[in-house]
Amino acid sequence: MIRFTTLKHHYRVSIWISKITLWFFLILCFVIGSVISLKRLKTPKTIVSPIPEEPPISITPTPTLYPEAEAKEKARRNGKILEGWGTWYGTGATECLGCNPQRIMANGQRLDDTALTVACNEFPLGTKVVVQKVDENGGGRIVTATVTDRHGANIVVDMTKAVRDSIGCQGKCWVKVWPL
Repeated sequence: MIRFTTLKHHYRVSIWISKITLWFFLILCFVIGSVISLKRLKTPKTIVSPIPEEPPISITPTPTLYPEAEAKEKARRNGKILEGWGTWYGTGATECLGCNPQRIMANGQRLDDTALTVACNEFPLGTKVVVQKVDENGGGRIVTATVTDRHGANIVVDMTKAVRDSIGCQGKCWVKVWPL
C-alpha cells in the first residue's frame, strides 16, 4: 500500500508492504535462483580443442618404479612372504650336497652358477620371486630370481652363486622371499 502524507510544504511517500507479500517475494527469489543453478549443473560442459585434428587425450597410470615393493605389499596381504634361512649351491664338486652328478635341476635344465635362479619348495617352478637379505634394521639388498629347482629341509630358499653375490650373502643368511 502506498500512502501520501503531507508535512509542511513536503510530501512524504510511505510504502507499506505486508508480511505475506514480503515472504512471497523471498520464496520467489529462492526458487528462481535454484532453477538457474540446476540448469548450470545439467548443462554439459564441452571442451573444444583449438586444433580439430588433435587426438583425444588418454590418461594411463604411471608404472611403479619399484615393482618388487608393490609385489611385497601384495604378498604380505596374502600371507605369501617366506622368512628364514637361505643357503647357496653351485656346480663345484663340494658345492651341491644331494645334487645329481649332472647337476640337472627340477625343471630339467643344467645348473648355471651365473643365472639368477633359486630352489624353493613353496612356489611353482618358473615363478619369479624376490629374494631379500634381511639386515639388522629389517631392510637389505634384493634381487629378482626364477624358481627352477627344489631344495632340502630346514631352509626357505637355496640360491645360485649369482643370487648369493647379488644380495651380499656369505654362505648361510636370513632372507625373505615373496612372489613377483
